[in-house]
Amino acid sequence: MATATGGLDDIDEKFLQCPICLKQLQEPKQLTCLHRFCSGCLSKLLQESPGVIECPECREEIAVPENGVAEFKTDFHLKNLIEFIRLKMLLVENKETKECYSCSKREQVSAYCWKCSGFLCKACHQFHRTNKITKDHVPSILDLKDPAIHKLGVVKLSQLVDSPRCLNHPENIMRLCCATCNYDFICVTCVHGDHVGHDTKDIRTMAQVNTTNLKSKITLLREYEDNIYKLRQEVKSVARNTDSFSEKRIGMLKEYHKHQENLLEKIRKDILLNRDNQTNEIDNKHQKSISEL
Repeated sequence: MATATGGLDDIDEKFLQCPICLKQLQEPKQLTCLHRFCSGCLSKLLQESPGVIECPECREEIAVPENGVAEFKTDFHLKNLIEFIRLKMLLVENKETKECYSCSKREQVSAYCWKCSGFLCKACHQFHRTNKITKDHVPSILDLKDPAIHKLGVVKLSQLVDSPRCLNHPENIMRLCCATCNYDFICVTCVHGDHVGHDTKDIRTMAQVNTTNLKSKITLLREYEDNIYKLRQEVKSVARNTDSFSEKRIGMLKEYHKHQENLLEKIRKDILLNRDNQTNEIDNKHQKSISEL
């Protein structure tokens, strides 16, 4: 998994793979059990069992929203990661010429605009950066000649991609989440429509709160990890001591068993010797009695 400061080249392919179709996720949707699948794959599952989807991963039964699969949360972060990886694959597949999104000419491209979702030739790249009409595109332009592109981290990527748009009002950016509706992402316009009177919260504020909570949980998990490591070492130590004790115990039992065998052998010999002595004594007495007669 890539870190916030590291590159994205070390992402495990399975992380971006849909468990249903086993292909790269397309429009990744997140169920309430937190597992992610292609929107299309979930739609096919819904046809088999209308109203309820059984998660293929954990088998939890998930109630489908009123408007279908489209209402499940889209994992925009994962979607952007997939888009970036797709972009890198396109760069590797064809390093010569590509169609410019702006002028439609096939030329050497020098940038990629995340707002336009397309490559830009050198001239259109310059136009994008200087023209007032596209000035809001500047933060979303990726310079393909920048050597750092191959070490692009998650933080930098999040700064490049366009902010998620509201599903009901695509012209608006999602800035709020509705706690009443299972923390659905919404825009300001939604507050005056379907979400009137609902408990809405600012996304950035929620992100800060969740980040703080996650950091404290990570710290706690690390403490647990340290304690588990110490416990494992103690268990290994006890196991070693137990093995040593067992070996000593087995040695003592073997010695005791050998001692008992020796003792039994001595008793057996004593009994045989005593028997022979008694037999000889009886024979002598018998012979004496015969001679006296």
